Amino acid sequence: MNIAKRFFLSVLGLITLTTSLLAAEADSQAQRIIETTGIQGGLIVHVGCDQGTLTTALHRSDRYVVQGLDPDLDDIAAARKHIRSHKLSESVSVAHWPGDVLPYIDNLSTSW
Repeated sequence: MNIAKRFFLSVLGLITLTTSLLAAEADSQAQRIIETTGIQGGLIVHVGCDQGTLTTALHRSDRYVVQGLDPDLDDIAAARKHIRSHKLSESVSVAHWPGDVLPYIDNLSTSW
């Protein structure tokens, strides 16, 4: 095997390992958030969702609807791709948010 191919496979393996570790950390962090807050369902808003790893992990069951908000359009695109890869587009979404006012009506309540 030539050096370039070995290098490529090593980098690919490192990316895969890093992605797996990030997903595991997001799952662990989401679990801590859910346990600490005691919420058992409803709307979760993740402000500053970056690329959507934690946003997706916050969807623990069909009792939750999760929306991520982020000012970075590249992060929004990456988060949408991540959400689609987990087939959660029905329950998890992301939206561009410039950071001024949350895009929800006052006293928003849900019946999930």
